[in-house]
Amino acid sequence: MSLTRVRFDAFDADGCLFSLKKYTRLLGKIIDKYYDFLSSYKKKHTECDEDYLRIQVINMLNDAETMSFAEQEIQNPALKKRIKDVYGKLSPFIPGFQKKHAEIKILSEFIGCLDKLSPLIMKQIFYRANEDLILYLSRQSVIEEIKHLVVTMSTNRQSYIHDHAGMEQNATASIYLSMLDLTEYFNQQLKSYGITCSVSEFSMGDVYGHAKFNSKDEVEYSYFERGVSFRKVVEELTKRTGKKPVHLDHACYIYDKTKLTVVYALAHDAMIHVLKALQINPEQADVTINIFDNEIPILESLAKVLGQYPQLLPAGMTIRLFHYDGELTRTPVATITGKGSIDHFYQQNIRLMAIMCGHNLKDLNESFDAANQLNVADYLQRRSCVTKTDSMVSDSKSIYEGNLNLWHPVTKEPALPLDDLTVMTGSPGIVTEHGSQIGTSPSIINKS
Repeated sequence: MSLTRVRFDAFDADGCLFSLKKYTRLLGKIIDKYYDFLSSYKKKHTECDEDYLRIQVINMLNDAETMSFAEQEIQNPALKKRIKDVYGKLSPFIPGFQKKHAEIKILSEFIGCLDKLSPLIMKQIFYRANEDLILYLSRQSVIEEIKHLVVTMSTNRQSYIHDHAGMEQNATASIYLSMLDLTEYFNQQLKSYGITCSVSEFSMGDVYGHAKFNSKDEVEYSYFERGVSFRKVVEELTKRTGKKPVHLDHACYIYDKTKLTVVYALAHDAMIHVLKALQINPEQADVTINIFDNEIPILESLAKVLGQYPQLLPAGMTIRLFHYDGELTRTPVATITGKGSIDHFYQQNIRLMAIMCGHNLKDLNESFDAANQLNVADYLQRRSCVTKTDSMVSDSKSIYEGNLNLWHPVTKEPALPLDDLTVMTGSPGIVTEHGSQIGTSPSIINKS
């Protein structure tokens, strides 16, 4: 029996799908050209003539489709002055704050305005910035005789808070909603070839869950079932009206600098959950995961670890690592074939990885770097013990060397079953996708 070919395309966000050389430039040119109109619309949009607004939207969509990606200085005098004012006001108080940061800050303020005018404007900017990639991957799907294409995230924006922070800091749309847009674009290209495309609801938020203080000032954890975190973020971004949040218990994520834990989770989630949803037996599937990232050091770190320890990946699975920053390098940085077993406890084992890298699972302001900090040989030995049990492990001390308080710092009990996952709602600070620090992040951040 021939194997069913399934390909996962996993995308980074900032600098990748939201590339500086295409996405940010195109957004900047649109706002520069229409700055006076947009500024007026923000202040008194209810007074604007509908026919006039419709014409402006059509003009913006046409410009988003035809404008060049060539670098260009800001032309609008009022926008120039605004950038200068913001830079002068913030640079004395924020170390390293530059004029380009002031420009990004102003661009982010207008994204909500563009969405209110028409959601099609931001969608057109996103599609145009990634059009070459979308068309190339569509052609490859036909050439490779793929049966199912799955779109998923390999970004470090793995929670509502991280996604919102990335949107504000980098002047972008949501990566969660962009996954839905990509799925739509691929289906338009591939439908006539009999290739289906779907989005994976994988999110690392399901791994780390939600935490809150009880009446005794103790932290209580509650974990989400797989896919719940993704759906809650989408609902928050699409169903919220006004400042009242749709959900009060969004999951959070502990930042892994070189994304080894993200790729590990992606690989095993694909074999366990996505293939099941597609009604494909893992033993009858030929699975490839393409990872797209703009950071060469991240790709090289992943290539080194996964190349040395292919047991981290399910046997037979192929991982291809691609550099993409708005322009695709078609030759992968590395191609690795997995030689391990499927980890049905990958969610617990991701937390084990974080612990073995020295993270206490409580301080969300602290990041770790699994590719460079994790003793992989030791981890594989410990993981094998966990995988062989029916639940999380009754004799946890033998595996975690007595550090049970690190595994479940509040109750000091074995971790919860797979169907009960958790997430923090906020922290003193969030590390954004490329490691920069931002200020206080509340439990729920209102969408601008």
